[in-house]
Amino acid sequence: MPYDITIWEAIRAAMRQQTEAFRCRIERAILNDVALSEFRSDPVPWQIVEILRQRADSWVTELYKICCDVQRSQGGDHGRI
Repeated sequence: MPYDITIWEAIRAAMRQQTEAFRCRIERAILNDVALSEFRSDPVPWQIVEILRQRADSWVTELYKICCDVQRSQGGDHGRI
């Protein structure tokens, strides 16, 4: 399915507050993440790359769910963005 910019344009204003709250939660999570601080070194060990990949996957999934919830709350298609 191709990306439909009109969906984002329709929900962008409603998303602003939620994405800011989401960004703050991630920022706190990164600062408090023991695994990230434990493997922080130079050169970057393979473990930190894997930890970041796993964290990023969950963050993207959470943000996508927020977008879908906002779209549904505005009467949008119950399908996927």
